[in-house]
Amino acid sequence: VIDLGSGDGRNVIAAARRGDWPAAFRIYERLQPLIRCAFEPPVRDYRARIKEALVAQGVIPTSSVRLPLQPLDEASRRKVRDAVRAAGLVAAAR
Repeated sequence: VIDLGSGDGRNVIAAARRGDWPAAFRIYERLQPLIRCAFEPPVRDYRARIKEALVAQGVIPTSSVRLPLQPLDEASRRKVRDAVRAAGLVAAAR
């Protein structure tokens, strides 16, 4: 989840490896809204939420999921898009 098309996961690891904990923590804090959104209850929907986040960033064309998973309702889709924006991935979010 921490990468979701942005490369931020690598940046957190790189900052931690060089001992720059404040930088690693800033990135992690910025991504927290998206991480919390992706794994909120019901957790089984995390795949659909992650796919929706990738769609919002233009990484994949559709958030379709296979059965038995269910697509997100519009309110959930909006919440994911808001979390993408809150995480600072707004440049790619639609």
